Amino acid sequence: MGKDFTRIEFAMIEIPEELIEYFGISNVPTLFLLPRAMESEPRLGKVINALVEQVDQVLKSENADQPPWVSQSRYLPFENRRISVTAHIIGEAIAARRLSILTADINADTIRPYNHSDLSGIRPNADGMVKLSHFDFGHFFFPGLRIRNSVFEILPSIPDAVNSMHWALQELVKLGVKSDILIRLDPLMVQLADGYTPIIQKMLVYGKPLDWKALANLKEENHMRWRPDPGWQEDVEFTDLVWSPGKDGVVGQFEL
Repeated sequence: MGKDFTRIEFAMIEIPEELIEYFGISNVPTLFLLPRAMESEPRLGKVINALVEQVDQVLKSENADQPPWVSQSRYLPFENRRISVTAHIIGEAIAARRLSILTADINADTIRPYNHSDLSGIRPNADGMVKLSHFDFGHFFFPGLRIRNSVFEILPSIPDAVNSMHWALQELVKLGVKSDILIRLDPLMVQLADGYTPIIQKMLVYGKPLDWKALANLKEENHMRWRPDPGWQEDVEFTDLVWSPGKDGVVGQFEL
């Protein structure tokens, strides 16, 4: 990579490469994985603790230029706050690495994850897309996509929200039996099938399933709104979605 850390804007803290590699392979949010890693991975725990100490110093300074998500965390107990902020900045570093790979020149022989041995014989198109039908749907690995001995995952629609394609992928898989669906694999989230443990999403507020036939025949804009479950994503009051018919098909636009 040319360096063993990624520097992010928050207090110009440097995130060690090994943390990006460790947390970047999982579709589970870093906030949930961080305490477990600190307890069960002694060597990695030392690296995390060193990062937490840097975060402590920034939080204690209460700099007026701190981003809103840091200010909003001040209502948490300090121990929870330092872990929450540490997880957030690791997530930012992972997102930055994801974007740096995606914006590199496409070369199937070197670009991640298409240089993986279990993707041998599968080459992406000029946009880095491959057929969803290449993957094995005979085993339940959702949201992972199994092929040979590995599980890959679809690229998140939001770089720092690893589960942002969870619901959409369910619909793509349903269509994949009859349709020629192209997806972009995530460059970081790759794990061995043996021991792969996916995150499971649960809705406390019911949402109507996507009606693809209705969308295909859409004549005017269709608006909808979701809100986060209580206690989660306090920085997001709601998410607006509008489906708009156009000359080249229907376009979905999200706004937080």
